[in-house]
Amino acid sequence: MYIDYSKITTEVLEQIYNDNKDDIEVLFQITNRYINERIKEEVVLENLKKLRTVGDDHFQCRVKLIIAKDYLNKGNLQSAKMYLEQVKSSGDYKYSAIASDRLRDLNKRMASGLPEFMDVYKEAKLYSKYRQYKEALKRYEECLSIEPDNLFVINEMAYVNVELGNYDKASEYYNRLFDGSDKDKNLGIIGLTKIAILEGDYDKAYGLINELKIITLKDQEIKDNLLASIFYLKGDYEKELTYLESNINSNDVNIRAKALLKQGVAYIKLSNGVKAIEVFEQIKDKSKLRDTYDILGALYFAVGNYEKALENYQEYYAREGFMPTLLNIVDCYVLLGNDIKAIEILNYLKNSSNFYRKDLLDYHIMALSLKYNIFFEGFDYKKISDKKKALIRYDLTKNIVRMKMQHGLYINTPMGFKEFIMDLQGRLKQSMKVSYTPYELYDVYKVYYPGIGKENEDYLIVQTIPGTWNIVDFYATLEPDLVFPRKIIDKKKAVLRLHRN
Repeated sequence: MYIDYSKITTEVLEQIYNDNKDDIEVLFQITNRYINERIKEEVVLENLKKLRTVGDDHFQCRVKLIIAKDYLNKGNLQSAKMYLEQVKSSGDYKYSAIASDRLRDLNKRMASGLPEFMDVYKEAKLYSKYRQYKEALKRYEECLSIEPDNLFVINEMAYVNVELGNYDKASEYYNRLFDGSDKDKNLGIIGLTKIAILEGDYDKAYGLINELKIITLKDQEIKDNLLASIFYLKGDYEKELTYLESNINSNDVNIRAKALLKQGVAYIKLSNGVKAIEVFEQIKDKSKLRDTYDILGALYFAVGNYEKALENYQEYYAREGFMPTLLNIVDCYVLLGNDIKAIEILNYLKNSSNFYRKDLLDYHIMALSLKYNIFFEGFDYKKISDKKKALIRYDLTKNIVRMKMQHGLYINTPMGFKEFIMDLQGRLKQSMKVSYTPYELYDVYKVYYPGIGKENEDYLIVQTIPGTWNIVDFYATLEPDLVFPRKIIDKKKAVLRLHRN
């Protein structure tokens, strides 16, 4: 079976390998990933020793290619050349050709005696790709020392400075683009508009983007896209919808899919579940959003179409295997009058070793009993003394669709999961809000709930995507710093990621 390892996160690869130390292919993929990201040098050396012991000539060609890459990363051109020559002379049809191409480029580089502009530029782009922005910045500065007026590099310098939070410096570089062509000026306007959005100056952003010169249809789409972002952040979702139209009608499939996703989000913000369903039905098999079926399940549930809700929840569970989804399926069966099927699933969860959130199950059973007057035989109703809390938890999970819409705002935590939990719990205690254990955070979507139902509530979702932990802020418009540091959650930057073409 073919596996596309490029779609698997490093964390998942590590988890798979830890579960099976004999999986040499996974070890190879992990090592290659570390080399690409220029991390864990000591681990790379140990892994390469293991990989060199595999007695397969074809596999050894692959190993030597990543060894050569590792030496190139470290600037050891002679050693890299030695390994590439070994692969070239191996007789392996596929990898010999790859080695020949890489040797040709390496020999040109060695003959020049100096790092070529494109070599440094590609290295900078690679660092930027893996979000090592400080390292990327050093390489771009080196590029500018070779070609001081290269506008491509100046644009990249501006982008990297934005990612590092150096908005003043980034603005300087974006302003330098105004010395170029109309296309360069447009890049400068777009960059300055994004900085204004990040700084919360939406009026300035609106004024800047309206200066964009429409040269091609793409320019109009970018302009409308940024205007949609501005009105999304201002909370004017009706206005946002008007600016999404050009993107929805785009000839570019990716732009159209993103615009439809944003349109669906806007309709949910406007409490128009019927229109939101229409949109998500269009993109459910095309969107990269993994939880489209889960969202549709919640939307159909919200409008009372429990048959369609059940259908979509079942599809989501079949695809993702996310066990808490079974609780949503239980709710559908209850409301469809099939208590027997609901109890069957609850008993399965109760006895399953893979579902460790038995406390969540208890709260769910209590809430179902209170809301729908159903008695579950064998359940100890005395164990849940706080019936109000049970209902709150249940209602929050039923409203999860509003939070699911924020998947486009996912930001990877810059810390390990345990460190993140410790930091979060410390902040929760400091702000005298409700504190949860890591396991409680897994399914409790409302971090604190004084004043249920008030506007501008702060939410946190800790949602599992196999092997990774991601967080997203939702409606954190008043006091986000009470809950998490801005370096982890930057709503405006996240919105730009969701709304970019």
